[in-house]
Amino acid sequence: MLNQLFQADWQPLAAAQPHWARAKRLLLVMLGAWMTYFLLVSAFVHSLNKIAVPLLGIPLGLFLAAQGTAILFAITLFRLAKDRG
Repeated sequence: MLNQLFQADWQPLAAAQPHWARAKRLLLVMLGAWMTYFLLVSAFVHSLNKIAVPLLGIPLGLFLAAQGTAILFAITLFRLAKDRG
């Protein structure tokens, strides 16, 4: 049984199934988008914090950081589910 696991013709999962390459590329693109978003918010956080969100009264930089996390995570999940389906 263990001999079957270590056969010479065994291929890695990514090479055996091409959709993993698409999923990996999408994951890297979404990670790049997420990092870009937070670098931009972090770069302008002091000027954004001078503006208050009208109904909540909290600084805009804090609001964008908190809501951006949830929104980008949801977009990532939907894109990965769409790519897999």
